[in-house]
Amino acid sequence: ILTIALLTTPAVIARQWCHSLPRMMVIACAVTACANVMGLFLAFWLSARWGVEAPTGPLIILLVMVLYGISSALRSLYTTREAGLVGGAVE
Repeated sequence: ILTIALLTTPAVIARQWCHSLPRMMVIACAVTACANVMGLFLAFWLSARWGVEAPTGPLIILLVMVLYGISSALRSLYTTREAGLVGGAVE
């Protein structure tokens, strides 16, 4: 289940922002790389600072889901703002 989430969620995040396959692949790879690095550092930090032995896999997926939530919220705000600008101009 973790593998499926790590494969599909970055692609969904990339799809929200572009429609070109090469750009989607670059964005999805960047999201995956950032989430992996942040998850590893977060697991290390939790272990070193607080003594919490957190597994890296679920932390990485948690970060990818947080990035998905942020991306969805930003996309919603962008779409709403764009629709408001277009709607306000037509009178």
